[in-house]
Amino acid sequence: MLLRKARERWGWDLPGLRRSLWMIAADGGDLAALQALADQALAARPGLLPVLSAPPGPLLAALSRRLPHETVLPLPHLAALRRACTARRPVVVVLGGDSARGRARWHRRLASLGVAVLAATQPDA
Repeated sequence: MLLRKARERWGWDLPGLRRSLWMIAADGGDLAALQALADQALAARPGLLPVLSAPPGPLLAALSRRLPHETVLPLPHLAALRRACTARRPVVVVLGGDSARGRARWHRRLASLGVAVLAATQPDA
C-alpha cells in the first residue's frame, strides 16, 4: 500500500484522464474557495472532468469518502508535476494552498508547462 501511494505521488501510477479541471487543495480550508473558482471555470469551459488533489493523509482520505463519485487523487510531488500534467491533461488548474510561497511555486511551475491557473489569491513573486 505504501509503495502504491509513493508511486502515485511521484506520478508513476496515475490514471490517464481526458481534458480536466484540476483543483489542488493544500488544506481543508481551501475547499470552499476552490469550489467557487471551479464552478466559474466549469461554467466557462463545460465538459471538463473535475479532478481534486490533496496531499496524502487524512484530508485525502476524508475527501475520497465525502466525494465518492468524484475523481480524487493524491497531490503529486512538485518534481513530478510534468508527468502529472501529462496524465491529467488539465485545461485549467484551480490552485489553493497553505502558504503564499507554496502557491507561487506551484503557479510558476504550472505556467511554465502552459497550463492556465486560477488562484484564490495572487501568487507572490
